[in-house]
Amino acid sequence: MAKKIKNMKILLFIAIIYLFIFQDLLVTLNENIKYFDEIFALSFIPVMFFSKKFFRKRHLMIFLLLIILTVVGMNSNLRFKYQKISLVFSDFFIVWKFFMAYLLTYLTIDMEFIKKNKNKINFNLKIIIYIFFIMTISNYIFDIWSGDYRFGIKSNQLFFSHPTVLVATSVFILSLFILTSKKNITKELLFLLLMIGSTLRAKAFIVVVVIIFMIIYVIRMEKKINIAAILGLGISALLVGKNQLIFYFIKNEDTARRELTLKSIKIAKDYFPFGTGFGTYGSYMSSINYSPIYKMYKLNQIFGLEEGSGNFISDTFWPMILGQFGVIGFISYCVIILILFKEIQKDFFKDEIKIYLVKMISFIYLIISSTSESSFVNFYLMPLAIIIGIRVKRRYIQ
Repeated sequence: MAKKIKNMKILLFIAIIYLFIFQDLLVTLNENIKYFDEIFALSFIPVMFFSKKFFRKRHLMIFLLLIILTVVGMNSNLRFKYQKISLVFSDFFIVWKFFMAYLLTYLTIDMEFIKKNKNKINFNLKIIIYIFFIMTISNYIFDIWSGDYRFGIKSNQLFFSHPTVLVATSVFILSLFILTSKKNITKELLFLLLMIGSTLRAKAFIVVVVIIFMIIYVIRMEKKINIAAILGLGISALLVGKNQLIFYFIKNEDTARRELTLKSIKIAKDYFPFGTGFGTYGSYMSSINYSPIYKMYKLNQIFGLEEGSGNFISDTFWPMILGQFGVIGFISYCVIILILFKEIQKDFFKDEIKIYLVKMISFIYLIISSTSESSFVNFYLMPLAIIIGIRVKRRYIQ
């Protein structure tokens, strides 16, 4: 019986991997698949009640800080009534679901499970990597999928809705692949780096540089990421992405990203210290029922932020946090991110160094993506919560 349960667990885990990787494609075939990441996050609730595992103090701190952020947001929603109550609760869940997925993984998956099933997991990942790589080559030869042109070359996004989704999915595959591989450097790893780079996004180039640096720094040099390393990565990221930074924030004064950032600071001052509430600013729900905040701050005149369109409304992350939850919510969220970083730092063991590496790759990618997309609240970044949540059993002797 115990063996059957273990077999069911690995089959379920592999099925979850496939669903997360192909969710963006499957949604085009069946719209209900878009709820998969939400169902996965909600699974945390029954698991939490029936699990024999216990939360650590830092996990309880994350809960407390999320509750503070929620109280702050709901207070503004009740006070100003800028958004429909149904969308308020939808946005509330979207803000929480990454951390629910993270804690669900912590309660259910540890490194012992990964080690025992690494061959099965790695085999399935290899199949996916080769399929993706063959599809990429075919796309350049036969022009199968759409893509814009940068540097005179067609950008790669395969069947995904946007090149950024391919980057995020590749980072997830790469992290899990490194964790289950016998060798540190493989041709499959190089294939994934090439696919990330083929999207031709500045963010993708930064990610490739960061991953290569971290493999050398953590695996070869056996060092923990410290402040000096983070500063080095930050400087490298600025150098690689400086043209994008100049384009969005200096040369063009009316870009959605720049205006959302600047106006979030003004909103934080005007609504100090609470913000405007869930579903009102920079979030997906604020475009479903167009938030009056955009008209109040004349953002409805900015390309990509217009009513009825709003393609770039959720094109940032931190302005959403600052605008919706004010200074209190912004500080609370920053502390949550710091807690996650400290939790990962405690997983540094030289005999299990790969788990530290992949958690740090996932974490740093989330931070990089938060500068130009909705990051922690985006469905295609949810799988990274699984990587960060994997429990290193030796740390948690109950």
